[in-house]
Parts: sequence; structure tokens; C-alpha cells
Amino acid sequence: MESVETKKCLKCNDIIIKDSKYKKCSTEVYNI
Repeated sequence: MESVETKKCLKCNDIIIKDSKYKKCSTEVYNI
């Protein structure tokens, strides 16, 4: 299941940090 935040992040720069439960997007960080 991918949430909206995840999709946004993937579209931003395909950068995902699973180590910290955070999705980092270029300059934005989404908390899941």
C-alpha cells in the first residue's frame, strides 16, 4: 500500500529513507 505522501516523494526525487521511517523528498520530509 502506498500512501499519497509516498507517491509524492517518489515523484519528487525517488529518495526514500526507510531507516528513519521518514520519506525524504528533495527538500521535504514526510513522516509516516
